[in-house]
Amino acid sequence: MAQRACFCLVLLACVNGDGQLVRLVSPLDNGVGRLEVYYDGQWGTVCDDDFDNAEAIIVCRQLGRYHSGFKPKAIPTFGYGTGKIWLDDVRCNGSEVMLSSCTHRPWGAHDCSHDEDVGIICDERSISMKLTPGYSSGLLQVHHSGSWGTVCDDGFGQVEASVVCRALGYQ
Repeated sequence: MAQRACFCLVLLACVNGDGQLVRLVSPLDNGVGRLEVYYDGQWGTVCDDDFDNAEAIIVCRQLGRYHSGFKPKAIPTFGYGTGKIWLDDVRCNGSEVMLSSCTHRPWGAHDCSHDEDVGIICDERSISMKLTPGYSSGLLQVHHSGSWGTVCDDGFGQVEASVVCRALGYQ
């Protein structure tokens, strides 16, 4: 019996329960970048005041990019954002599943400028699947045997999409 080639592509869109999204913005999709959050219909940055590795771990978990081994790190900046600065004085106790669950000033209240935008380094070695080009939607790719490949949509339904979204840190 001849094997059939599969040229199907899977596109997904994953959203957190409260619609709040996080992303790392950088020229590369490697788990490193300026932290941005989506609130009130627009992306904005997070101030580095009180932002430390505990908060970085929450973000990396939310992105599905944290596993044992390398600990995520907050870094001074990864380029300057534009537009809104949504969060300041973020403090997490470590049990939160989303950054928005941590204590912080009211959305949009801050005493920062974009030269204080927080950057994060997640464990890029832990990435086994990703959505490209986006953070919460795009082409599903998996990492296997040292290279990235796509997933065929044969038999791929809502149950499989839910599993992928949960693995990437979404509900």
